[in-house]
Amino acid sequence: MRYISNDRVLNFSSKKHNNPPWSNESRVKYYASGREAIISLIDLLAKKSINQVVLLPAYVPQGLYAPFEKRDWQIILYPIDINLSPIWNEIELLIERHSPSIAILIHYFGKLQPIEKFIEICHKNRIKVIEDHAHTLPNKEIFNYQGDYILYSLPKMVGVADGAVLVVRDFSIDIEELQYHSKKTNHIYIIKQTLLLFLNSFITKIPNAKLVNIISAVFGKLFNSYANLMRVYHNPNSISKLSSKIVKRIDFDEVVKGRSRYAKIYEERLDDTHFTKLLTIDNQERATFGYPVLVEDRDNLYRFLAKRGIYGSYLISNWNYIPKEYESSQLFENTEYIINHHFIFPTALHLKERDINKIVDCANEWIKKHRE
Repeated sequence: MRYISNDRVLNFSSKKHNNPPWSNESRVKYYASGREAIISLIDLLAKKSINQVVLLPAYVPQGLYAPFEKRDWQIILYPIDINLSPIWNEIELLIERHSPSIAILIHYFGKLQPIEKFIEICHKNRIKVIEDHAHTLPNKEIFNYQGDYILYSLPKMVGVADGAVLVVRDFSIDIEELQYHSKKTNHIYIIKQTLLLFLNSFITKIPNAKLVNIISAVFGKLFNSYANLMRVYHNPNSISKLSSKIVKRIDFDEVVKGRSRYAKIYEERLDDTHFTKLLTIDNQERATFGYPVLVEDRDNLYRFLAKRGIYGSYLISNWNYIPKEYESSQLFENTEYIINHHFIFPTALHLKERDINKIVDCANEWIKKHRE
C-alpha cells in the first residue's frame, strides 16, 4: 500500500528554468523565511514614524503573527466568514477605531480572496497591504499582483530547505533599504531541513504506508528545526545558497500545471453532499497547497484515510490567536468553525494522478459509510 501525503520532496532538475511567478517583477528580495521578510519590512517601515498597528485575519499563522508581536506592534484581528473571506463591515469598523498602517490578506490553501475590495478599503484609509501567497503559486502569465507587498514562503510549495520571497510594489520605499540583519547562514536549520527533504524523497518510494508513516514520524521529530528557526528569525537573513540554486532549477510552470490539475480532480470528483468545497480552479491559474474542504467529523475522516495509506492535513497548531475572552463569541464563530472543521487533501507534485483518484475514491467511500 503506497504512502500518499503532502510531504515535501526534492523536485528540481539539472536545467535552469528561472521561471518563478515573480520573474516579471523588478523589485524582489529573497529571505531565509517569511518571518524574516516581515521583520525586515516592518523594521524599515517603523523608521518612517508610521502607526505601529497591524490588521491580521483571526485565522493567522505564527509566521505572520510572531514578527509583529516580537516588534511590539499592536495586533488587531479581523473576523472572516465561512468562505475564508474578510467580513467587510467589521474591517471598516476596526480601521476606524484603530487606524492600522498595515493590513494582511491571506490566500488560504490557495483560495484567492477578493483582494481588489481589500485594497480599495485599505488604500482609501492609507493602509499598506501585504498579500500572503504562502499557500499558492500563480501562473505569472495570467496573474496580476494587487498588494503593496507580496509574500511567498517557498518550502510550503516546493522542495527547498528555506526561502521566502518579498515582492515590493510600494514605490514609497527604496528596496535597497531592506537590509539583512545577519549574513551568517542558519546552518543547523538548513542541514536538518535538507536531510528531511532527502529522507522524504526516498521513503515515499517504499510501498508500505505504515512503515513510511513510522519513519516519517520518527525522523520528523529528529529533524524538527522549528525551535531553531524561532530563535533566530528576528535577525533577518538571506535565502541559503543551496536553496537559491535549487529555486533556479525548479520548473515553476510545471508545478503550477501539475498541482492545479490535481486540485481540479478534487473539484470535479469529490462528493459535495458531505464536503463543503472551498476552492474553485480556473484554467491552471495557480498551484495550491492542497485542496481544502470543510467537513464534520474530521478526525473520523483522517483515521479512515490513514488506514488506506492516505494522510491529509489540517492547520491548527500555531494558527489560533483568538483571545480567550472572545472564544465562542459570535464575532469569531466562523473562524473557530474553520479551525475545527477544515481538511486539506494532498496536491503534492510528486504524487501521480492515480494517487489523487485513489484519494477521491476513498473519501467518497467514507461519505457512503457515513450515511449508513
